[in-house]
Amino acid sequence: MKRRYHWMLAAALQLMALVASAQAAADPYVRYAEGLVVYFGVMPAEVVRGHPLAHPESQMHGRGHESPGEKHVVIALFDAATGARITDATVSARVVGSAAPARALERMTVAGATSYGNYLPLAGTGSRQIRIEITRPGQGKTAVVTFDYPLTGA
Repeated sequence: MKRRYHWMLAAALQLMALVASAQAAADPYVRYAEGLVVYFGVMPAEVVRGHPLAHPESQMHGRGHESPGEKHVVIALFDAATGARITDATVSARVVGSAAPARALERMTVAGATSYGNYLPLAGTGSRQIRIEITRPGQGKTAVVTFDYPLTGA
């Protein structure tokens, strides 16, 4: 009788894993890698840079590399097992196929929540792949995920 329940439990766990991976594949802005859940977001750089100078977010990521078509990329990280927000990672992003080097995504706290962000050159039309690399202190492997981002021009 015990064996039957173990088999049923194992089957249920496999089914849950299959459903979770199907859900992840269905959401283009979520990836799972190396025990992390990685959420991806993009907004026009002008939104972040448009804050009044006294606002803490107006100086986020510095100034000086402003170029047309830049977007502000944001990554939020969570532990896949516990759901705890990850605040101690080193994160970088690059546009696949671009000559531009990877940029560090800087730790930022907005409304009490830590995420990682910076500006990336995302001008033109079509779509781009954004490669994200995440390392954490004491972890042996670097998590690597790629997101497809559709461009609308500008």
